[in-house]
Amino acid sequence: MKLRGLNLLRIHGIQITLDYSWFIIFFLVAYSMAESYFPPAEKLHSTPQYWLMGITAASLFFLSVLAHELAHSLVALKQGIKVLSIRLFISAGSPRYRRNPGRAETSS
Repeated sequence: MKLRGLNLLRIHGIQITLDYSWFIIFFLVAYSMAESYFPPAEKLHSTPQYWLMGITAASLFFLSVLAHELAHSLVALKQGIKVLSIRLFISAGSPRYRRNPGRAETSS
């Protein structure tokens, strides 16, 4: 099944796909930071500088979600679970495995 999205890159055989819905949250984070958060917090900058700061904040948010999902996927690979892809949605990621991981073992 082909899902909509933009294929970004492949890391350790895991296809990273950016869902088109992600652009909505990217714009909203950049806009809210540039227009609401940074102007009162940093009064000495110009509007384009606030927007650059907002775009940087949105990019860092994106990279943190990607790093989080990659960490899950790399642990799954170490456990022998095949990770096919990671799809990044509006504010989260969703890995796709070849098989579902089993329940965690607890030591007694």
